[in-house]
Amino acid sequence: MKSDGREFLVIDGGWGWSGSPVLKGTRFLWREGSAAMAKFEVTVYNKEVREKVKEGERHSRFTDDWADIHYIEIDASDENQARNRAEARYPSDQGFVIDSIQKSLEHDFE
Repeated sequence: MKSDGREFLVIDGGWGWSGSPVLKGTRFLWREGSAAMAKFEVTVYNKEVREKVKEGERHSRFTDDWADIHYIEIDASDENQARNRAEARYPSDQGFVIDSIQKSLEHDFE
């Protein structure tokens, strides 16, 4: 497979971008212009569970707490990718509703 990027080899080990350890000999591929991942806050609930809870019943598959908004964090390059990932994880054909998607703000606590 041909690459338009540069390959780097970690000689002594160290720490990766996510804060996880990187072993000696690990190869990375850097592509110029590759998009950085951002964190998005997605709110999601299940409309079928809401209806059941409203009727005083229980959903056969999901717990009652899915009637309420859940806050989910998703890594994505943009809002469209965040929506696609959220919809794949919480499919509408199972009653899930993606209520909102917002890019998470970086906080500096220094």
